[in-house]
Amino acid sequence: MKISTKKFPRGKLLSIIILAAFTIISYGQKTYYSQGTTGIDVNVLSNWDSIPGGGGADPIGFGNASDTFIIQAGDACIANADWIVAGMLFIEGELNTGSNTVTIGDSTDISGSLIISDGVMDCNDEFDASGGTISFNGDDTLKLSGAIIKNLGAMNNDTGTVEYDGGAQTILSDSYYNLVLSGSGNKTAEDALNVDGDFTINSGPTFIGGGAYTHSIAGNWIGTGGYTHGGGYIYFDGDGTVSAEDFASVQIANNSIRTVIGTVNATSLTID
Repeated sequence: MKISTKKFPRGKLLSIIILAAFTIISYGQKTYYSQGTTGIDVNVLSNWDSIPGGGGADPIGFGNASDTFIIQAGDACIANADWIVAGMLFIEGELNTGSNTVTIGDSTDISGSLIISDGVMDCNDEFDASGGTISFNGDDTLKLSGAIIKNLGAMNNDTGTVEYDGGAQTILSDSYYNLVLSGSGNKTAEDALNVDGDFTINSGPTFIGGGAYTHSIAGNWIGTGGYTHGGGYIYFDGDGTVSAEDFASVQIANNSIRTVIGTVNATSLTID
């Protein structure tokens, strides 16, 4: 056997090294695009392609944290089973979770439509729904674990639950149906919150109410975690229960019935 001892010119050797490095990077980080128009099952590998118009490579799975998946504008996708993506997800078209759990390990960006139909959308990193819509259709949950939650888009608040379940997080000023704080760390209100269902502070985190904000709660106040009111107001504008808590100022709508469970302290109480 002959072993070649051929030496490459310095310029050619550098080109080979650069090409090899580019090949490694390209192989490790890929983007896949949804293929089809309606009823696209996101769990089927052949429904994704490395070229937007098709004709490229299918993913070998969804477990590579470096991969990005893009639901293209005009495509309507559905999860017919639980779907776990280790990388990033961009929803430019439509994604329906069905009654399943969709888990995204990296960032989630929604400029199209997310429909949660009795399922769970579990987003574990940065989340941004600027220019997009989030529709709850029943007993469904949007879980947000990332430290950066930029925007919840156009979100209906007549059903569904939004759960902030990471570490320290800012709670976006928005209108929610059910709002749940879990995980750990401080959950700080960006501004006034409107909750048309139940507001739950689970054991672990502390809700920082912020400054002189008025947080409106139509349903139950369920608190087993911490609460720092910061001098703000809690306005109960519906029937429900209130668990033991130390409030600053409490306002109760004139036609509301509130049942107190345990000891509730308040600096001031107003019935309007």
